[in-house]
Amino acid sequence: MKTYFETWMEWIEKETSVSKKTLKENRFIWISLLKDQDITLSPLKDLTAKGLIINFRNITKGRQITRKRSNDLKSIMNGILCLAVENDVIERNCLRDINYKQFSYKTENTRISLYTEEESLQIINHLGDDFYSLAIKQD
Repeated sequence: MKTYFETWMEWIEKETSVSKKTLKENRFIWISLLKDQDITLSPLKDLTAKGLIINFRNITKGRQITRKRSNDLKSIMNGILCLAVENDVIERNCLRDINYKQFSYKTENTRISLYTEEESLQIINHLGDDFYSLAIKQD
């Protein structure tokens, strides 16, 4: 998978409408979570669903990554394997045999912190008399 990652990156850049930002994110995820891991050093033809499950368990144990990061990681691996199937390098994509609900993920911080009463008063006192400021003051 390690050598096929670059092939896949070149392919998505040429054949799809992927953004530069996505390419950079893919490379970051590859370097931080996949590069030089046992699963990515194995030849593509030797990959099994069991080996991939073990890899995902290692990455997600202790809730080390969020579900979103795991999905990003899975997308990269899936892209590589789908291209390998398309190019007759392997016969099937064994990622499709995995139940991803079995893994534990780090919770994402979705809490919204509100302004304190003092901060709210400072904002209101700072506002002027224009239309938008008056709309905010009408709380």
